[in-house]
Amino acid sequence: MKKLFSFLVAALLLFPAVANAASGVNWDNYDWVESGADAQWSNKFKVTPADGMDVVNVQNSFGTEAGIYCTFPAGISAISVNGAIQGAGCLLYCTSFILQETEVTVTHGLGESKFWVYYADGTPESEVDTDAPVMGTASLVSVTHNSAVIAVTATPADLVSRYQVSNGDAVLGTYSAVDGQITVTGLTPSTDYTLDVRAVKSTNGLVSENAAQVTLTTEGLVYCDYPTGHLSDPNFGDAAGRILLTIAKKDNNTITVTVKPNVENGCTRSIDFLYVAPAGMPPVTAGADSDAGQAQQSVDVTYENGIPETMTLDVQWSNENWDGRWAINGLSVAQASLCTQGTTTIISGTKNKEQRTKTIKNGQLIISCDGVEYNVLGIRQ
Repeated sequence: MKKLFSFLVAALLLFPAVANAASGVNWDNYDWVESGADAQWSNKFKVTPADGMDVVNVQNSFGTEAGIYCTFPAGISAISVNGAIQGAGCLLYCTSFILQETEVTVTHGLGESKFWVYYADGTPESEVDTDAPVMGTASLVSVTHNSAVIAVTATPADLVSRYQVSNGDAVLGTYSAVDGQITVTGLTPSTDYTLDVRAVKSTNGLVSENAAQVTLTTEGLVYCDYPTGHLSDPNFGDAAGRILLTIAKKDNNTITVTVKPNVENGCTRSIDFLYVAPAGMPPVTAGADSDAGQAQQSVDVTYENGIPETMTLDVQWSNENWDGRWAINGLSVAQASLCTQGTTTIISGTKNKEQRTKTIKNGQLIISCDGVEYNVLGIRQ
C-alpha cells in the first residue's frame, strides 16, 4: 500500500497540469509517443489519434527535421502545422509545437482527421503572449542600386530584433536588425520606393499593426573601368592605385560621369581634372589641370533629345603631379544597361586593349577585366 501511494504521488508530480487541459482531453489516458531517430524528444509528446490514424514514433527519416510520424488511410494533401508529407504518412515537425496543446488537421483522400498533440515543455495557453509589438521609427541611412539601410526602433525594444518590410501589398522580406539597422536587399535600380516597416516580436512572431514609412530612390547601375597604369608612374597601376570610372543615369536626359581614386582599396591619389566628350557634342569639363587635388571629379552630360540607346564617350582625367592625362577614348555605353540588372556589356578601352564585361552576381555589380573580377570599389574578388 505504501508503494502504491508513493507511485501515485510521483505520477501527480510528473503530470501536474495534464489532466486539466484547455482542450478537455484527459492526457493521463494517453502514453508518450515512442522516440525513434531523435532521442532528444523522448517523453515529450502525447497524441489523441483519429480514426484510421496510426501514431508511429518521433523520427527524421524524411523531411528536414525530426517530427512525429503518423500514417493515415489515404494519401495526404495538407497538414495544418509545419511538417513533411510522404504519401499516406506525415512528419509533424517537433518545432511546430510551442504550446502544451495544439489542434492539428490532416487532409487526406478520405477527408479530414482532427486530433490534439500535447507537448510537455510547451507553454500553457493561458500564459501565451498574445500582444503585438508597436513599431517606432524608421529612417533611411543609405541606399545603393539594389539595397537600402534603414535605422529602426520598436517597443518592447528587447523583444524585437526583426522587421517586416513591404512595398505596397508586396512583402519584400523580414530582416534582422544589427546595431539598430536593417538592410533591405533585392531592390530594383533607378526606382522610387515607399516602404512600410513593421516590427516582429520574437516571443510570438506577431507583426505590429502600425508601420513606419520610408521613401527612397535607388541608384542607377553604373559602368566601371579599371585602367592598369598611368604613363611612367608604376605606383598608379597597382591594386591600391586603381581609378573608378562610373557612368550613371541621372534622369531621362542626363548621365553623370564620375572619376575617383579607389580610396576604399588604399589609394591616396586625387583627381584634379575631368574631361568628357560625347560623340558629336562639345566636351564637358570639371576642375583644371593645375587645381589642388579633389577626391573625385564629376560632370553631367545632357542629351537634348533624351539619352541615346548607345553613347560614345572620350574620357580624360589628370592629377597636377602627372605628366599628361589618362584617357579612355571611344568608350561605348548602352543606355539600357545603366538601369537594368542582369545584362552583360562589353566596355572597350583603347588604352590597354582590355576587354571588360559588366554583370550581376548575387545582387552585386561585378566587372571582369581580362578575366579578373572586381566589385564596384575595385576590390579584386
